[in-house]
Amino acid sequence: MALTKTRVSASSGMGDWMTQDTACRGEDRELFFQPDGPGARAWTPAPALERCAVCPVRGDCIMFALRHEQAGVWGLDEVTRKSIRRLVARQIGRLAAARPAGMEMTDGERAEQRDRLYAIEANMRLQGAGS
Repeated sequence: MALTKTRVSASSGMGDWMTQDTACRGEDRELFFQPDGPGARAWTPAPALERCAVCPVRGDCIMFALRHEQAGVWGLDEVTRKSIRRLVARQIGRLAAARPAGMEMTDGERAEQRDRLYAIEANMRLQGAGS
């Protein structure tokens, strides 16, 4: 299976990417979301991640999920996204704390830094995964 080169940017996940020809289109929802009840323990994100690896909108999907989704496979698994969110929150906290008194970080600056750092962290993980 050939991997699609994906580059995540801070502006990824905006726009109409969900209407494009995605690798998940027409797939069973349970492939991408852990079911409740029986079968939940046996579920693994690996088959979904295989489809994500060849998806032309993987970067958009990843950024959308980092901003908005807790559950499911959106280019990265839930554990990886949670790890990225925690790391980025700590980094933003350090950036905010390093500012001089009276120069607090605005909500807009926090969002801009968050998206920039999300893109950096997502790209690092994608490169480490070989895509």
